[in-house]
Amino acid sequence: MVRAAPLLLAVLLALLPRDADAAGYRWPDLLNPAKVDALLTGFMNQARSRPDDYEVHVKAATFAFYAWRLEKTDNRRRLSLAEACVRMSRAAVRIGPERAEGWHWLGVGLGAAGLTRGVLNSLQLVPDVRRVFEKSAELDPGYLDASALAQLGRLYTVVPGFPISIGDHKTALLRVTEAKRRSGGVQPVHYLYAADLLWAGGRFDEALAELDRFAALKPASEIQYFIAETSRNKVAEMRQRILAREKRDPFFDVVSDIPPGLAQ
Repeated sequence: MVRAAPLLLAVLLALLPRDADAAGYRWPDLLNPAKVDALLTGFMNQARSRPDDYEVHVKAATFAFYAWRLEKTDNRRRLSLAEACVRMSRAAVRIGPERAEGWHWLGVGLGAAGLTRGVLNSLQLVPDVRRVFEKSAELDPGYLDASALAQLGRLYTVVPGFPISIGDHKTALLRVTEAKRRSGGVQPVHYLYAADLLWAGGRFDEALAELDRFAALKPASEIQYFIAETSRNKVAEMRQRILAREKRDPFFDVVSDIPPGLAQ
């Protein structure tokens, strides 16, 4: 028993978290803002101490997005989280410019900053957002269930059309449909984006069918779970409005819960 004690102590020490992220997490933890904030702090601390670690920078960018999505009251904090996502992603791109992940999360961070400030206040970001998502899709079109293609579709959905910007709902639906095809139809956000586009086009029954498909999905990955769970209120709101045959507001946002444009 005395001989076993040092081995037991070594095992226990190995199990202790060395940082907030080392404690691990389960998918339901991603819906707990305090847990996500702690994990984000841990990953960002690791990124500072390991400036050439690609994976930890991508993880920090991912959790900055999670925290941004969970923040429902403070747009200034949301903007700071979006900017953290951009910083971590830019570092990842510097470390591994040939990999898709950093480019993808850079687009997410820039897009989140634009949505937080308001689309019309952020049109100068559109060329960069399109460029980095196109780069991610070029390097790995299947990354995160073809997310870069879907986000390009979302970009074409939310910005105004010619001559103000590049908005085009036909192109948007093509990109979202391509993302759905490449991913095998497993990503909830694709159905959410498609429903929004069909609603905008007055195709109410088709939009409702997309929401039904959203509801039927069983998440098989962390990002699928997070998107599905954080979008349920939006899906319910969309369903109610579509059933009432309401006209979609051109700036309706399926990935935010508070009005934009309040951050300075």
